[in-house]
Amino acid sequence: MSSKLKVLEELVGEVSEFSKEWVENSKVSEESIRECYSLLKQYGLSNEKIRTCALLLGRNPETLKSNYRELKKLGLSDKKICSRAGLLENNPKTLKSNYRELKKLGLSDKKVRTYVSLLGRDPKTIKKNYKELKKLGLSNEKICSRAELLGISPETLKSNYKELKKLGLSDEKICSRAELLGRDPKTIKSNYKELKKKGLSDKKTASQAQLLENNPETLKNNYHELKKLGLSDEKIASQAQLLGMDPDSIKKNYQNCRRFLEQRAIRTFAQLLGVSRNTFESNTQYLSQTIKIDSNHSTYPLLLGISTQTKRKKITWILREMLDYSNLSSGNKKEAIDNVYKLVRGKPQLLVYSIKTLEHKKEYIKKELDKY
Repeated sequence: MSSKLKVLEELVGEVSEFSKEWVENSKVSEESIRECYSLLKQYGLSNEKIRTCALLLGRNPETLKSNYRELKKLGLSDKKICSRAGLLENNPKTLKSNYRELKKLGLSDKKVRTYVSLLGRDPKTIKKNYKELKKLGLSNEKICSRAELLGISPETLKSNYKELKKLGLSDEKICSRAELLGRDPKTIKSNYKELKKKGLSDKKTASQAQLLENNPETLKNNYHELKKLGLSDEKIASQAQLLGMDPDSIKKNYQNCRRFLEQRAIRTFAQLLGVSRNTFESNTQYLSQTIKIDSNHSTYPLLLGISTQTKRKKITWILREMLDYSNLSSGNKKEAIDNVYKLVRGKPQLLVYSIKTLEHKKEYIKKELDKY
């Protein structure tokens, strides 16, 4: 064993064969290895972490110092530097060049710190990916929000774009789901085939494009779980967003639904399986205790899928637009609220309609309110 490898073993123990060869073939001295080790410990790296990036011990200590200073200037904490220790072995000019390039593209220092691995990429890759993303129609703002795309293989970008276009996604849709461009192309193809098997049309897949980036096993597990609950393939396809959920959440949400609804109703209103327990409980409490809508009403399951906040907004709209609530006396305000509750208790579908639809139904709502 050479003297350099003996020093390496003395300092951090056993390392990979590749690291041994790197250090052995480097031009650094035993003293330099010890200095690099001392610097890394000073920066906060544990022996375990140094073992995983032992190549750093074969670098010039001045390179480590220069890169450390540069990363600190960018506002990186020692903890962040330790998590991205590989950046310490880069050419200092690469770090500076990439930082300037990312700033030109509009990334804030905070964003650069979030995607700090980009500082170690080949500057040509960043520029090439930026141009490619601009060609695809992404704005600078969108590119900054998905900055991780600047560091992937340009071929992956092109391949995924072509694949998504084949599936029927418009450029606008691809831009809105830009994270798909950074996925493994095999994952996108695998998920597309899986969704086709489950009965989703290309149009439906395009509308639920986020499913293409899921773990394929999650899609399969959720499909089987939904089938166990009695949902038909047609119903699953119509509520495809459920396929991308955490499987445990589907089971828990089903148990929540069973406390208030028959299994047949859950199958009909399968979208409720995507409503969290807190939202579900808040809705049932608001509907039963505040408005006092009968849980046996045919509209009740639909209302459970609409947030309490949204229902309150619609009631506020009726009070404001139909009863001029702000100009009523305190006594009349209470009466107005009671009357609106009576209205939606008898006509709960009003809480299902959008505000835009309610606008078109003003005459009808006024006529119904006059009954109270």
